[in-house]
Amino acid sequence: MEPSHAQALTGAPQLIFGLPIQNERLAKLTRKVLIVALVSAVLVLIPGVMGLASGGGAQAPSLVLGMALALLVPICGYLGAKKSDQNLTCCFCGCNLLGSCLTIFSFVTAFAASGALSYIVQSCDPSNDDGTGCPTADQWLTMCPDLAEGYTAEDCYADLQGKAGNMQSTLHWMVLLQVLSVLVQCLGFCWGHQLYSELKQGAVLVQPPMYPTATMAVQRQPPTNPYAGGRA
Repeated sequence: MEPSHAQALTGAPQLIFGLPIQNERLAKLTRKVLIVALVSAVLVLIPGVMGLASGGGAQAPSLVLGMALALLVPICGYLGAKKSDQNLTCCFCGCNLLGSCLTIFSFVTAFAASGALSYIVQSCDPSNDDGTGCPTADQWLTMCPDLAEGYTAEDCYADLQGKAGNMQSTLHWMVLLQVLSVLVQCLGFCWGHQLYSELKQGAVLVQPPMYPTATMAVQRQPPTNPYAGGRA
C-alpha cells in the first residue's frame, strides 16, 4: 500500500496562504497549521503592544525582544510548510509544546503572586500589624524598589495597594489570553507533529513548478559522398 502522500494527485492545486498544495489532505493539514501559527502570532503581539501602549518605559526593549523571539515560532511553521522542511516543522511543534507548559506555569505563578499580594494588602497594614505572616520592618524597606530611596513601610503599603488593584483588573484579560494561548499552542503541537510526520515520510507540500520542455525539429541532411567531386 502506497503512503497517503504518494497517492495520485488530481485537479488544480489549492492555494493555502499563497502556497500551492495539490494533495487535498495535506492542504487541509497545512491550513490548520498556518492558521494556528497566525493566531499564535496575534496572541503574542496583543500583550506586547498593550505593554508598550501603557508606557513600558525601561521595559520597552525587553518587550520588543520578547515579541520578536516569540514570532519566530509561527515563522518556523510557515517556512516549514513552504519549504517542506521537517526541521522547521519539528521546531514549530516542539516550541508550541514548551510554550504551553511555560504559559501554564506563568498562569499559576501570577495567581499565587496575586493571592500573596491580596493577603498583604488586607492583613498587613503597618499601622495595625499583628505580625502573623506579614513582612517585618526590614522587609517592608526592601519590598518596593520602585519607590524613592528612604520610603517608609506605610509608603510601601500604599504602593502595594495600588498594584493589587491593577493586578486584579489585569488578571481578567490575562486569564482569557492565556487560556486561548494554551489551546492554540496545544493545537499547534498536535497538528505540527502530524505535518512533521508526513514530511519525515517524504511528503512534499509545495510541488516545484513544471515547465514545458521545448523541442526543436532538426531536419536530417542526406549523406554526402566525399569522392563525388573527384570523378571525371
